[in-house]
Amino acid sequence: MKTTLYLMALTVCGLAAVSRGGVGMVNLSNRVLVGDPIDAPIFMPDCVTRVCGEDFKASLFLANDTTPITEITTFYDCSIVAAQGYFKSVPDVEVPGYNGGDTLSVRVGAWYGAGGLSYVQSPIYGMSDPFPLTLGNASVGGAPPTMPAPLTGLKSFCLVPEPSTGALCLLGGMVILFHRRREA
Repeated sequence: MKTTLYLMALTVCGLAAVSRGGVGMVNLSNRVLVGDPIDAPIFMPDCVTRVCGEDFKASLFLANDTTPITEITTFYDCSIVAAQGYFKSVPDVEVPGYNGGDTLSVRVGAWYGAGGLSYVQSPIYGMSDPFPLTLGNASVGGAPPTMPAPLTGLKSFCLVPEPSTGALCLLGGMVILFHRRREA
């Protein structure tokens, strides 16, 4: 009886390990110095100052969506000058619902996330241009799984501030005044 229970437990654990092995993995980092080098820092709205600090978040998005498909990571601390503008998730992240070897059209999004703000709630946010990404962790023909996919194809981008409600009202008022002045 004990042997049967032991074998059943091992079978369940083995099945869980095998089923998890096919999940697509990605190296969520915008700076990789080995293999295919990636150097794509993210900039503040002035397109000069690099983003840094734990209040800024980054994640992977499908090309036409604003909902993250991976866990959210933070940028390096501002005190490390050489790391400003870069993010890295440790460990590498899973892409739920996709298998290793799947190719997706993705974008990297970054935003000011202090206080738990999401991408769409943030006053400052930005997204990269779409690029193809073949997920890692594919096991083909009995070979061991591949390494997590790097973000090859990612290019630098600048965050964009969301206009304030007051600024939009002022702009609308100016348009109305200008239009009325032209009619007179």
